[in-house]
Amino acid sequence: DRVVLGPDYHFIENDGFRDTIAALDARRTPLRVRAASVFWRGSTTGAPAAAFRNENTDTPAIVADCLALPRVQAALRAASAPWLDLGLSAPAQYCDNAPARAALEAHSLLRGHVQTPEWAAHRGMLEIDGNANAWGAIVRLASGSVTFKVASPWVNAYNSRQKDWVHHVPIAADLTDFELMTSLAASAEPAVLDRLTTIAANARALAAEFTYEAEVARVARELDAVWAGSGVSA
Repeated sequence: DRVVLGPDYHFIENDGFRDTIAALDARRTPLRVRAASVFWRGSTTGAPAAAFRNENTDTPAIVADCLALPRVQAALRAASAPWLDLGLSAPAQYCDNAPARAALEAHSLLRGHVQTPEWAAHRGMLEIDGNANAWGAIVRLASGSVTFKVASPWVNAYNSRQKDWVHHVPIAADLTDFELMTSLAASAEPAVLDRLTTIAANARALAAEFTYEAEVARVARELDAVWAGSGVSA
């Protein structure tokens, strides 16, 4: 109760992503007419997960660490799921070495960077954290597409208010339900599309509350409350 969640650097630098969200609004289309797929591009940040290691493999550790990253695992799974358009645009950290890069290339996982507004051509956008909350997550909430959010221990002001099946479609951290959940984006069932449309609308309404000005006011208000309670003066 004494933690104040401040906006991340990118939210501040981009004025709450005001221009990006405005660009999304200018080209908004109904969810039903967007590509029946889930899209994602991103770097290979994050930490290797034990759940994604194959103990019986002869893969060198320098490569195994890269392949055990949740983001890499998600991209690997996309190869067998035609409704998933996922790719790694910037090998970094555990994958920033020649053997790991070669492994990513062998699996055809490396793709070019795509600006966030282009993601909104798809019904779904993957949300999968790296070293911390994925940058630009607020933009994806505001996009009109559905966020398919992989569970994560990282928290910020807006995802602390997100609820499963209200503001996003939840995915287990170990990706055990990854294909099942993301396949909803490819559904032709009216009831499924209605529910996804509602989730996208809820997410957009939540994102609209987190403008740059609103966040400045909130952080100031919460800091004042902390200082008042502890006897510290501003």
